[in-house]
Amino acid sequence: MMNCINAENADEDSGALTVLAMLVICIIALSMGCTVTLEAFQDVWRTKRRAFAIGLVSQFVLMPLFSFGAAHALDFEPRVAIGVVLVGSAPGGATSNLLTHWAQGNVALSIAMSAMSTVCALFMLPLNIALYIDTGLSKDADLSLPFVNIFVTVLTIVVPVGLGVLLRRRDVKCGRFPLHVWVEKAGNVVGALFLIAAVAVGVIDNPELFNPSKYLGEWVLAALFQPIGCFFGFVMATAARLEARDKRAVTLETGVQNYPLIIALIAMSYEAGSCERDEVSRFVLISTFWYVLSSAWIVTLMRLGARHEASGEGHDLPADADRLDVVSSSGKGDAAASRVELETAQVTGAPV
Repeated sequence: MMNCINAENADEDSGALTVLAMLVICIIALSMGCTVTLEAFQDVWRTKRRAFAIGLVSQFVLMPLFSFGAAHALDFEPRVAIGVVLVGSAPGGATSNLLTHWAQGNVALSIAMSAMSTVCALFMLPLNIALYIDTGLSKDADLSLPFVNIFVTVLTIVVPVGLGVLLRRRDVKCGRFPLHVWVEKAGNVVGALFLIAAVAVGVIDNPELFNPSKYLGEWVLAALFQPIGCFFGFVMATAARLEARDKRAVTLETGVQNYPLIIALIAMSYEAGSCERDEVSRFVLISTFWYVLSSAWIVTLMRLGARHEASGEGHDLPADADRLDVVSSSGKGDAAASRVELETAQVTGAPV
């Protein structure tokens, strides 16, 4: 178990990491805004109601229920089980937008779903805490919901994305490529480095957690958590007959949890350095480590699927690909050029 000491230093480190995480999320959101147009968002709000419903049901009904059942099946200690349920009850994470971009999914849909699920967390998170934690696990959990953090999370998605969309519309030239292309590329690099750094920091700060033989149940569940969440989303999206790019967005939105938000909730509810916080945080930290590894192979699998579809063996390229106005290396924004570049990028496997 992690040492229950150094509360003051733990608070300082937690605050610094939270600020850094929010900054990185803003950069990623800005770069994702540069990949879509206002028309794409309008199309999402008009025509993707089924996708929104599937995403919300998967995130706030299926995942919390699965988390509660898994914690009981593995006979976790009550505080460890609380951490499991909190992860399962979290809204979609901002990095799901970046992963959707890498997986050649519908980025506009992913961004809209992230914002919507975070807003819904204002009332769904208290409901799931009352249902599964206060009633089913511990009546004295005494969790304090971080409403300010939830509101800030919404802002870190909506505001930077809006600026990115505006930057793309302005089409400002910056050397060889338009400025929005440079911002998109920078967001990809920052996002990848952040995921790698998150794993490194987790290993350095919590070496005892990275002992599978000591925390076997937590490691097994953490390894399966995101794949199972993605499976829920994929099955629901397939049953609803969503387009392939929408399936990828819904799949990742369901599987990716907002870990910074849950870490903030735990930090506000339990004293820094206390054994209570360490126990509740245990699964969250191990799951964060596995999130990076799982994201890598899940996104790779989706990219292979997208390449297969584009090669002519699949049948699910969306009819509105031109309206999504995917970023082009030449900076030209007409619908015909966008369609050609989308198909070329998917055939070669390059990110779009």
